[in-house]
Amino acid sequence: MADLYEMIEQVQVMLASSQNPNKEQLKGLHSELDGEIRKANKRLRECDALLANGHRSEAIQLAEQEPELLDVVSVLDFAELPEWNDFVAELGLNVTPELHIDIASDLNRAYSEDAPLETHLRRFRLYSLARAPLRSRIGILKKIRRLDEGNPVWDVDLRKYEEARLRQIKDEFRDADHENDVNKLRELAAEVRGKWLIEPNRQLINRINQSVRSLNLMHVTERLSEVARKLLQAREDGDLEWALELAEEWDSLNRSCSDASVELDELRATVRQTLNWAQQQQVHHENIDRLRRSLSSSMSLTELRNRYLAARENNRDLPEDLQREYDAAILNLNRRNRNRKVILICGGVLLLLVAGGVVWYLWDPGT
Repeated sequence: MADLYEMIEQVQVMLASSQNPNKEQLKGLHSELDGEIRKANKRLRECDALLANGHRSEAIQLAEQEPELLDVVSVLDFAELPEWNDFVAELGLNVTPELHIDIASDLNRAYSEDAPLETHLRRFRLYSLARAPLRSRIGILKKIRRLDEGNPVWDVDLRKYEEARLRQIKDEFRDADHENDVNKLRELAAEVRGKWLIEPNRQLINRINQSVRSLNLMHVTERLSEVARKLLQAREDGDLEWALELAEEWDSLNRSCSDASVELDELRATVRQTLNWAQQQQVHHENIDRLRRSLSSSMSLTELRNRYLAARENNRDLPEDLQREYDAAILNLNRRNRNRKVILICGGVLLLLVAGGVVWYLWDPGT
């Protein structure tokens, strides 16, 4: 690189000089510059061919050989090059070919794209040395394939890894199914549903999914059986708060299991009445609270009676204190209504008397 800088400096000095240059020295300098540009262009074309075939990493490796190609191009692409070509052309020498700057730009983009790729490549090498699980290595290899799209080598490698992983999955499924390991089976089911270059065997997928459904049904049924027992106990104890908590858990578990079985259907039938009881009790308590709030507000007699009837639905008894408060409120409302009627009647009579006096006054001959 130092020789390149010195050569470009000599070109710049010769162009800036007011004296006629030594012809032999000029030819030697021109020949040297021409040779360097042609060598750089040759390397650029080789890199371009690799890039065109999807071999980005190989193109970068070629460009990084000493001296590094992009550094050479940056030196040779000096501002005075067009002026130099005009100068040597006047002296009858062949002009220097243009640098393939467009290829250098493509190569520069390849560097920026290759940075994350190189990170994943290093990680993949470390995982391979550490004999990390195939599933982890396949995940990294898929990222590398996406970053280096068009490079056929990654498809070949990924297929080999997938073949080995599918053989592993068969063994892992057999062991997990034997041990009723539902978490492992769920992992395997999610994995085979992913994207593969080699399509997993449909029969294997169906067997894994069926095992997951069977174990899910078994575990959910066991949990629902426990919740059902507690629900019955909560109803027997009259513990509505506990029953509502259990009912919420029951609904969540029941929704998570779309499969059906004789045992599950029997459980649903067992708790149906208890769930209805809990719901009715909840509505009853809400109606009681609504009635209690109504007693402290200005509400019409009709509205208050409607809320009372809702709280007494199915002839349910009210708390004694609430019944007393309601009776007192009804008594007060009835008294107010009677007083209002008396006032209205008295007002009407008074109005009639006043109107009669006015008429008598107007028609009395003595006035």
